[in-house]
Parts: sequence; structure tokens; C-alpha cells
Amino acid sequence: MLILKRFSHTPTTEKGEAPTTEKGDAMPVKWARSVLLCTALASIASGGCRGIYSRLVHQAMPPETRPAEIVFPVRPLADGEFEALADSLLAQAAPHPDLRPFLAHIDRFREAEIRAYEGPATCIRCHAEIEVEDEQGRSHQVSLLDDVTGSAHYRLFTDRHPNVYGFNGQVADNFPMGKIDRPCPKPGSFVMTSWAELVVSQQGDTFSTGCGQCHIGGQYAAPLGEIMPGYRTLPEEKHALDCLICHSVAYDLNQKVVVVDDDGRTRWGQDRSLRAALTVGIPISQNCLRCHQHNFGGDVYVESPGASSRIETGHAILTIMGCARESRCRLPRLPRE
Repeated sequence: MLILKRFSHTPTTEKGEAPTTEKGDAMPVKWARSVLLCTALASIASGGCRGIYSRLVHQAMPPETRPAEIVFPVRPLADGEFEALADSLLAQAAPHPDLRPFLAHIDRFREAEIRAYEGPATCIRCHAEIEVEDEQGRSHQVSLLDDVTGSAHYRLFTDRHPNVYGFNGQVADNFPMGKIDRPCPKPGSFVMTSWAELVVSQQGDTFSTGCGQCHIGGQYAAPLGEIMPGYRTLPEEKHALDCLICHSVAYDLNQKVVVVDDDGRTRWGQDRSLRAALTVGIPISQNCLRCHQHNFGGDVYVESPGASSRIETGHAILTIMGCARESRCRLPRLPRE
């Protein structure tokens, strides 16, 4: 157990002498306190106080980037409204047999008496744990939310890189690497400064732009704390996840715009309607291309003529998720240490 004492005088060594630096100067009290504070933080990070440590990490960051409890609008449907919505979705999907698997949740929601979608809290009622494969092909049961918040889709980086090899033929070292601290090919999309931005053009049009348009964290900034050793995702960060942008075939992209909250901070809106929640399944190319088909220019810039941006999913009858399954990339997410 770590015990901290407040120094009321210069600290001394076991021999009663004042500690000194390499130059022989006495260590200032302020320096000694800093050492104790760092030791305390390290103790918290390596112990069980994960929530405390994660909040301390955010206290060291600008206030506008700190996560908060975000209230998303929720509109419960009456039973009659639910059945009318279900009939409408079934009728629309009737000519498209490939979309029928995405309607399985209609019966599940009906039986569970779920009449409103409340974000990840609704998902984990049935999907608290999932089975995943690691890079060796071994199956594991893991927490759904821990798995999602360990993905590059959320964190913008990965810790391990089993598919990256050096010139010596060896697998790359384990270290955080990704867009969390590097610019994206989309101009203006440096995550530290462009997460959820409103840009007004010379013609007076307002555009929503920034990294949060694709990455699924729904907070006021990118999940910057995730790159800190020992960090654990906070409950309010998990609550703000946008699950449906990847899993729903009826997601209303008109809801995916930058909104300004009462405190002046900006974030990305989400479609949390029951219509979107009732049409979820394993992502298909249509879902993936919402983010993976862009012009490397965002909404503000003209398309780069040299960018290989127009993805044709018909090449070699290739689908995005088919490739993902064959390579076991799992979009790429890896269990934390």
C-alpha cells in the first residue's frame, strides 16, 4: 500500500541528510512531491482504480476534449407504432432477399418488449459477450464493449500488428500506431484538431467534417485517453458509441451531422431510431462503404484526381466483409493486455 506524507520541511534520507542531485545540490521539496505524485499515479494505473486513473488522464487534457454524459434523444414506440414500423420494413425488404437477415431483430425486439433503442445499453442486453478469433485462429469469449473499444474503428490505432512485417521478415514490434497522432489522407482531418467541425464555405454553405464522421466514438473529441498505458474506457464513452452506423442497413445518414450542445461543444449526431435498430446484422459492403468510400477530400475539398477512391465491389466478385473474414482482420481489433 502506498502511503503519502505531506512534507512540511525538506525531506531527508535514512541518515537524516537532505537528498541531493547529481551535482550535489539539495533536492527541492517540490521535486520530491512530484516524484511521490508520479509514483501514486503509477500505483493507481497498475492497480484496480482504473476509473480514477482514466479520469485523471482527462484532467490533464483541455476541458473541451473531456468526455461527458451525453443525452441522446430516445422516443419509445407504442405497440401499435412498433407493429406498423415492422410491417413497413418487411414490405420494403420483400423484393430484396439479401436483406431478410437484417430483419431478424424485429421478432427479437417484439419478444423482449424493446420499444426504444438506447444505444449500446440495448445491444448488450443480448450481446454482452461475443466469440472472437485471435490472430492464431483461437476462439475466445470477450466482452462486446471491451472488444469494440479495443478496435481501430474506435481508438484510431492498434497496439499489436500481426499483419505488419519489417524488412527482416519479423513481425512488427508492439506499440501504439495509427491515426490517433497522425493526419488522415482527408485534408483537415488531424484528429487532435478536427474531430467534429462545422465549416462555412465562401458561398455560405455549412458542412460537417472531421474524423468523428467515421470513427464510432460519439464524444466531443477522439478517445485520446486510450493511448495512455493503463487507460480503461469510461462508461460515458461506451454509452456514446455509434453501433448502428456499421450494423444497420436503414441508418439515416442525414442524422450523421455535427451538432452543437448547450455548452458550445461539438459532436457528431447519430441515428438512434428504432427503425435503424430493427435492421441490424453482420455488416455488408453497403455499410462499410459509408466510410471506406471517400474522395480523400472530405466534404469541404474537391476530389483529388489521383486518389483511388471509387471502390468497385464487383472486382473479382469481392466483398469487403468476405476479405475481412478470410484475413481474420476483425476490423482490426485485438484483445488488450
